[in-house]
Amino acid sequence: MRFLFPLLALAVALPLHAQDAPEASGVAAVYDIVEEPPEIVGGLAALTARVVYPDSAQAAGIGGVVYVSAVVDTSGIAREAVVRRAPDPSLGAAAVVALNGLEFTPGRIGGLPVPTRVTMPIRFEPPPLASEIESSLHTPAQPLGGWQRLRSNVEWPIEAIDASVEGVITVAIAVGSDGKVADVTVVESNVLQDGGQLTAWEPSFTGGGREGRARTRPTLSQARRALERALIRAVNHTQFIPAIRDGEAVSSTVPYALEFILND
Repeated sequence: MRFLFPLLALAVALPLHAQDAPEASGVAAVYDIVEEPPEIVGGLAALTARVVYPDSAQAAGIGGVVYVSAVVDTSGIAREAVVRRAPDPSLGAAAVVALNGLEFTPGRIGGLPVPTRVTMPIRFEPPPLASEIESSLHTPAQPLGGWQRLRSNVEWPIEAIDASVEGVITVAIAVGSDGKVADVTVVESNVLQDGGQLTAWEPSFTGGGREGRARTRPTLSQARRALERALIRAVNHTQFIPAIRDGEAVSSTVPYALEFILND
């Protein structure tokens, strides 16, 4: 599908000063206004058939109106096409190729054919982007009760507390058409110890008080893995509303990022 709509040529003009009849002047003048303007042989369909929408412009969602001019010679062939205005060079080039060589009935003055300049707007209408189609047909999966409820179910691990770790864990959640979690994959872990600062650490103790035995402070790697496990555990225990496409529940993968903040 081409997704383009050529518009009819803006027409043609005599110079503002008086001129001799074409055969008497001896000069191959190009006229902008004539008594009988050129017309495309075969109508706009003939131009449409020649216009090729560049793949790169379609893929990028680039469209708009290109204004392109050409001289229709006395035999009715459009030549010397040039772009007057274009939203993108590739669209301008496509319009020039389409107009050059296009057959017209020649413009006429006093019944005689004369070289005539025509200017044509050609509209390129891009197809909808894949993301737009997806968003119109697809409702993403989400936790039953909302994302805030999932967040409240995540228990902050003691390793992260002892290590004073905070940051963001991002996961990809595979949800079946029944709303059950099929898989959880850690996509990225951006965590810092002590908020990126070196601070004093007061050790935690087992046994409910300072009489107990002090634990060794977890490393950043240990704390990060503990946060990942805590998020994965909460996700796996969450029921989801499945994604909907074309009115039916479908399996899908949805991203989720949880920010762990000290003293949150």
